[in-house]
Amino acid sequence: MPVITPPARLTQVVLVVALLLTIYLATTPLEYPVISDINDKLQHIFAFFTLAFLADHAFPKHIWNWRKFIPLLGYGLILEIIQYTIPGRFFSLLDLGADALGLLVYTIFLSLLRNSHLQQDSRN
Repeated sequence: MPVITPPARLTQVVLVVALLLTIYLATTPLEYPVISDINDKLQHIFAFFTLAFLADHAFPKHIWNWRKFIPLLGYGLILEIIQYTIPGRFFSLLDLGADALGLLVYTIFLSLLRNSHLQQDSRN
């Protein structure tokens, strides 16, 4: 079964929207206390997994590697630095770690997906 991938141009637009939305959410002062620290970290993991997926598919001519990973992690670091300057927000190494974990989970997911495709292709 072939893998269905979204068109690169559409994915690039969605990636830009996702990056802008993430900046907005990260820089908006909190009006409520964080309900659960674990929930916050899961949101970071999910957000950066999603950004990795979008970045990977937005530029399909380049494989997923450190050249896509490092800029996204740098983006997470920049967001944490910006949050340090916003009242009620904080710089958090744990948030940055959760961002990195989201990128690593995507890397593992992609590797498993590729391996299952290779195994499936060898059976056909």
